[in-house]
Amino acid sequence: MINEEWALLGEIAFLVWILAVIGFILQSFPASGRIEGKAAIYWGGGVLVSYGFWVTGMIRA
Repeated sequence: MINEEWALLGEIAFLVWILAVIGFILQSFPASGRIEGKAAIYWGGGVLVSYGFWVTGMIRA
């Protein structure tokens, strides 16, 4: 039987993960050949956390 709460968490985390990846790309690489370190750490952390919640939600659902 599916656990709706965990499935919902997985869906929301997936959407947040997509937005975090887009934010990481746009904010961390503002120009060709350049990287913003602080932005990369901030958005990269968001990518990792949301990915972890996504996987956890799918496993527990």
